[in-house]
Amino acid sequence: MRRTIKIAAISVVALLCGILSATLSGQSKKETKQYQKAVKLGTIEGYRSFLTKFPESVYVPKVEHFIDSINYSGVNLDEISSCVAFMYEYPSSEYFTSLEERVKSMALDQRYIQDNNLSLYRVVHDFEVVEFSGNSFYYYIYENLDPGFKGELLPGMKCEYVVNMLDKKSGAIHSSMFSGKVIPANNDNGYMLEGDFMDEGAAGGYVVPEAIYLLNILKETDFLLPISEGDVMTDQAIEWWQSNNPATAKRLKFGLLPQESSIVEMFANQKDAESNSGYKVAQFDVRGYTVIVAYQKSSGEYMLVWSEPVCKDKKSDPLLNTIYFENANSLVLYYYKGRTTYKVRINMANKTISR
Repeated sequence: MRRTIKIAAISVVALLCGILSATLSGQSKKETKQYQKAVKLGTIEGYRSFLTKFPESVYVPKVEHFIDSINYSGVNLDEISSCVAFMYEYPSSEYFTSLEERVKSMALDQRYIQDNNLSLYRVVHDFEVVEFSGNSFYYYIYENLDPGFKGELLPGMKCEYVVNMLDKKSGAIHSSMFSGKVIPANNDNGYMLEGDFMDEGAAGGYVVPEAIYLLNILKETDFLLPISEGDVMTDQAIEWWQSNNPATAKRLKFGLLPQESSIVEMFANQKDAESNSGYKVAQFDVRGYTVIVAYQKSSGEYMLVWSEPVCKDKKSDPLLNTIYFENANSLVLYYYKGRTTYKVRINMANKTISR
């Protein structure tokens, strides 16, 4: 009796397996034939036709991969617009993540820069998806930095703080910048940037809404400290003079000053200016520098003749104490250094210097 039951059970299992095997074998042959035909054809239409006929086929993942790859082959990987167009149309693509990373990398490679000397950058707000005016954007912030940056922003360093939005549909990048120099924070904790807003969104007198939105974000950033346009011009003039007149120079380059510069305004208020038939000159401190400004009477031009950082230690460092004309063209700079004194002479006519 036990033997009979065992034989019967084996027979039932064998029968079921045979039926299932025959069924699967029949489907596999048909699917395989259609699959091979679609692969040989190699078109999106052919693959989609297969999916319509066999939506539950074991070949579905491969067929969907082939369709995705054909669509992806038309993407120009060197253009943000081409990448995001594919991502927008095929958000479920297996290539989406790699394209997204490429778009972010290209966006940073094409970053907005005012000062070409600021060749380094660091991301301070990573890419985040935001909605604005009915569109979807990648929102991100970076800083353009001096090549000498070693992980810490120090007082006096130049820095450009840039907020950006990249349109996820068109690939257009909108940016707004604050450009300035690093100064210590009021509470001596961290840093602030002192400078001015630079808006890239203006074109032909029209400012796009995205640029206004980003500019308002900058204006609400508490560690950005805007200064007057006149001070910006003064900073630019001093920076130009410093970069064009090395300490070993035997001939100086005088920088012409715009009337709107705050340095010109301060010059006009100096009561102890020196004057002769050709020039009126004055020495004073401005924006962390001791400067000598000259007004050339014949041309009506203002010139930055001399610039050096303000003396911090009067007991040991050179201190420009006074200036005076020795003759018609020779301007004397009289220095104290500790208990000693020395003179530097500048020829206003030929711009030579003797130390």
